[in-house]
Amino acid sequence: MVSVALAQTEAPSWVDFAERSLTGQMAESPLLDFSYSGYHFSERALPDVSAWTHFDVTDYGAVPNDGGHDDDGIRAAIAAAQASDGPAVVYFPAGKFRVSDETNANAPFIISRSQVVLKGAGSGTGGTEIYADWSGGENAGGIPTNGGDYRFVFRPEATARTTLTQSTQHVERGSFSIAVADASSLVVGQIVELHHNDPSSLPLNFPGLEFKEVWRIGENGIRPYEKHLITGIVGNTVTFKNPIQLHLPGDVSPIIIYSYRSIEEVGMEDI
Repeated sequence: MVSVALAQTEAPSWVDFAERSLTGQMAESPLLDFSYSGYHFSERALPDVSAWTHFDVTDYGAVPNDGGHDDDGIRAAIAAAQASDGPAVVYFPAGKFRVSDETNANAPFIISRSQVVLKGAGSGTGGTEIYADWSGGENAGGIPTNGGDYRFVFRPEATARTTLTQSTQHVERGSFSIAVADASSLVVGQIVELHHNDPSSLPLNFPGLEFKEVWRIGENGIRPYEKHLITGIVGNTVTFKNPIQLHLPGDVSPIIIYSYRSIEEVGMEDI
């Protein structure tokens, strides 16, 4: 018998990413930096919500495993949780809950205040399953209507945004800072949204890639809506907690910095 031991080797792309991240040269890294994508930028553990006030969907008419639709009961539990004071959990016991019959297909469940978590009895066998058998209609052009494919939506009641400033500088991927025209409307601790719309972003971010017309990005290029937390402002240079993920040719057309409204401490677990 011949025994062969093979040592695991690290992927070259990961080795390159690790080396570039140590030297701050992420502009040409083949991998994007998602190390800031977790809860509180992956710097905190998920909170224990066991002491939060619980609203059991079965107390509001939802019945698991009965084959019926549970939209009304779930919606009522969410409404009660949002009307309560303090942190709240909308709880789904073990079993299968059906949602989104044709009547409710274009009416997603909306959570619009902070500190509301949807929690089940487990995401594995014997846990909680939410099954949607309708994912929204389509208009004449084949585009999903207002329900779309999103059954649960976390968003504030007011989502209108305003233009705060802009940048006409070229920004490289991996940068943490951006020079803006006027930083007077920005403050440390604020979350803003960076947006750019120009076909010149394509060759910068995907060199050598031949895109297809069906992708519908040839006319406008990549249209990022990156969310960033401001950690520092010196003059008109703004520093973010999280890195910018794309090359943004602001010298070709302006990078717009918008206000961004959000809710906090929300999510789903054990479903």
